[in-house]
Amino acid sequence: PQALLLSWDENLSPKLDALSGILALEPSCLGAFLMKNKSILGMSLEKNLMPKLTFFSSTELRLPPGMLAKQLLKRPRVLNLSLSGRIVPRIERVISADLSLSSFSDWSFLELNDEDFQTWWSVVVEPARQQALRRGREQGTDELRTLQLKSVRSGQLRKSKA
Repeated sequence: PQALLLSWDENLSPKLDALSGILALEPSCLGAFLMKNKSILGMSLEKNLMPKLTFFSSTELRLPPGMLAKQLLKRPRVLNLSLSGRIVPRIERVISADLSLSSFSDWSFLELNDEDFQTWWSVVVEPARQQALRRGREQGTDELRTLQLKSVRSGQLRKSKA
């Protein structure tokens, strides 16, 4: 593996320190996290990994304590996505729709390709949001919690494309 060629002092240790510090992961969880996405070890800490971790841990996203670690443990490949090309635009869309990122129990929407994301948004998120707003619930979070990407995987996305 390529990770064996990396310097401990210059490469691995700083990344492990950053991940364990920001995500507050125990060593065993950190090891499991890295096993799910070994490419993190090859990322530039300054140019790639830290900007993403800083963005996700920013106060503007208002994530409850532990949610970032929980989401990234579920989907560590989110850190492989482009910050400016994928992560920020989608999270800005969530926020601009008056939704909270913490209302999504699964951040798999970040990993969808653009076409599937648009379909997921129009088939799952927007109808739930509109229904919640009609009912007067703030931000539509109750319906969104129940409609997660599971509805897309269960065929709702495929049916809408047909």
